Amino acid sequence: MKRQRSNRLPLAFWMMELAYGLAMCLSIARYFTIRFYTQMHTQSILINGAVGILEQVSFVFVGLFSGLVIDRYARKSVMVVANFLIALFGWLPVLFASTREFFVMILIIDLILSGIALFGNGAVPGYKKYLLKKEWLVRADGISTMITSGALLFGITLSYGGFLFYHLAITWFFIADSVTTFVLALILLRPPKDSLSHAQRLAALTSVTQVVAEIKESFRLFAKNPFIVYYTASVSLGNGGSAIVMALIFVLAARVGSLSTMWLPAIVVGFAMMVSGALFSWLAKRIKTMVLIVIADIGVALCIYLLPILSSVTALTVLIALYFILSSLSTSSYVTLRIRETPEALQGRFRSIIVQVSSISEVLIVLLASFLGSVFHSLVVSFAVGSVCTMIGLLIFLYGKWRGRFTFTDLASDSQ
Repeated sequence: MKRQRSNRLPLAFWMMELAYGLAMCLSIARYFTIRFYTQMHTQSILINGAVGILEQVSFVFVGLFSGLVIDRYARKSVMVVANFLIALFGWLPVLFASTREFFVMILIIDLILSGIALFGNGAVPGYKKYLLKKEWLVRADGISTMITSGALLFGITLSYGGFLFYHLAITWFFIADSVTTFVLALILLRPPKDSLSHAQRLAALTSVTQVVAEIKESFRLFAKNPFIVYYTASVSLGNGGSAIVMALIFVLAARVGSLSTMWLPAIVVGFAMMVSGALFSWLAKRIKTMVLIVIADIGVALCIYLLPILSSVTALTVLIALYFILSSLSTSSYVTLRIRETPEALQGRFRSIIVQVSSISEVLIVLLASFLGSVFHSLVVSFAVGSVCTMIGLLIFLYGKWRGRFTFTDLASDSQ
C-alpha cells in the first residue's frame, strides 16, 4: 500500500476508529451493566474485586497464543474474524435468561467474549503502524482517545439509563453489543488489507510443540528489547493501580451515595477523557515525553489515594475527572511509545506478552487490595495499594531511562 503524501490521516483510519467507537460504546454498556448487576446481588468488597478482574483471566490464558496468531496473518483479517465471532457468541445469554445459573453464565460468556476480543484488539496497533506514517501516530492516538472517551460516555449513559432507570434486562445489552460488533466487522471489510513481507512471514502453527517453541522465541525477542522490558514492568504496576479503581469504584459509589446518584461522575469521566485526547496531541508537541509521564503518573497516584477519603458526590466527581485525564495522558504516552518502538512484525507477540504480564499483575494487585480492604474494613487501604503500585511503576521506568538501559525518540520530534 502506498503511503499518502498529504498530511491528512487516511480514510481507512477514520473508518476503523469510528466503527470501533460504535462497537465499544455497547461493549462498555455491557461491561458496566454486568458490574451494576453484580453490585445489586453482592455487598462484599472481595467479591466485587474478584468480579472486576474476571476479564483478566481470559488475558492470562489466551494472551500469548493471540500474539502468535496476530503476527502470522493480515491484521485486518484477524480483526474481521474476531468481531464476527464476538457478534455470534454475544447472543448466548438469551438462552440462559430463565435459568438459575444465569448470573454465572453471563460471567462465563463475558469471559469468552473478552478472550476473543484479545485477537481483534491486539491486531489494531500493528495495523495502525502499517497504515500510518510515524509522524501521524501521536495525532492518531489523540483522536483514538477522544473516540474511545465518547464511547465510554455514551456506553455508561446507556447502562445507567437502560439498566438502572428503565430496568432493561441485561440480555438486551449483550444483544445490542452483538449487533454493533457485527456492523464493525462489516465495516472492517472495506479498509485495505495489510500483508507481511516474505521475510516477516512466519510458518503456520501445526503442533503444540511448535506453539511452545514459538512462545519461547517470543519471550527471547522480548527479553532482548530493554525498552519493552522496562515498559512492561512499569505499565503492569500502573495498570494494577487503575484496575483497583475500576474494580472497587462501585463499592465506593455505594458508600458515598448510591449507584443511581453516580450518573454525574460517570458522564464526567467520558468528557474528561475526551478532553485528554485533544490535550495529549497538544502537550506531546510541547513537553518532553518523560516529563509528561512523570507529571501524569504522580497525579494519578495522588488521585487514587484521595478517592476513598472523599465523602460527597461533587468532590468525587471532580477528582474522578482529574484522575481520568491524567491516567489517559499517561496511557497515551506509554502506548504511543510502545507502538512506535516495537517492530511491525513483532507488534502482536510483544503486545500479547505485555497483556499477559500486566493481566497477572492486575489480578494479584486487585486481589491483594480487596483482601486487605476486607481485613481492615477500609477502602482507604485498598486504594492506597493502587497508589503505591503506580508510583513504583513510574520509578522503575525512570530508573531504566536514567541508567541508560533504554532510549527512545521523544514523541515531540514526531509531532512537528
